[in-house]
Amino acid sequence: MKKQTPFVLCWLLCVVGLAGCDGEAPSEEEGVGNVTAAVTMANQHDVAAIDFRVATLAQSCDNPLTQAINALETETLPPSLQPPGSGAHAFADALFVLPAGDYRLCVIPVTTFGTPSVQCGRVEATVTVLPNVTNEVVLVSQCSGAEMGGLDAVVALNDAPQITGLLIAESKFITLCQTAQIRVNAVDPNGDALSFSFSVVSGPGPGSLMQGAPAIVGCTAESPECQTFTPSIVGDYLLRVEVGDGLGGVATLTFPIHVSPCDH
Repeated sequence: MKKQTPFVLCWLLCVVGLAGCDGEAPSEEEGVGNVTAAVTMANQHDVAAIDFRVATLAQSCDNPLTQAINALETETLPPSLQPPGSGAHAFADALFVLPAGDYRLCVIPVTTFGTPSVQCGRVEATVTVLPNVTNEVVLVSQCSGAEMGGLDAVVALNDAPQITGLLIAESKFITLCQTAQIRVNAVDPNGDALSFSFSVVSGPGPGSLMQGAPAIVGCTAESPECQTFTPSIVGDYLLRVEVGDGLGGVATLTFPIHVSPCDH
């Protein structure tokens, strides 16, 4: 009878086909331990035991000839049953004595409640029981771990805008019958597009602000840096402009408008 290739060298083929690597049955001198299922899993997996089932090839594992549910071993799978370079793997083991022949072997990782694991998968393969020897095979149940993703952190340095000018036409001293037309000049050191927001901070009445300042050259109704202030009552108003660069950089400036009664 042809000599079988050593088990370690054919481990990957045994995972897929669960037969000798050269297709021949092992000799009597090559009989080894027991039927072993290695379960690659981390401590957080929900597996507490392995449900081993053996059925004829004509049957499914739902109707097995024999069955054993064995808890995971306290030690990890020995290196001799793994390919070179493998690490620590939890496992369980079951040994069956059966008439020589081909069988269907199924292993089902189960939880402490006896229900199938949702993290580690079922494995099924055809195995051969040989006369007078024990054929040891290794199955691997693939377990799902936590999904991982990359994090690439990029930091941009941002400089806040700078308000460089304020123009009020005709003056910040107006009557109740007049308006104050305002233009704010600002620059951004990084060249970011700027937004302008005007508000009335305080005053004897609400007053009103409208975008645009037609009395100022270069200001149109579409110019956000230009505003027309219309007072609602005589008194002193405090206005505020906030300039933002869209990246969190902000510059602010408050300024007064003094309103006196209309000239008659």
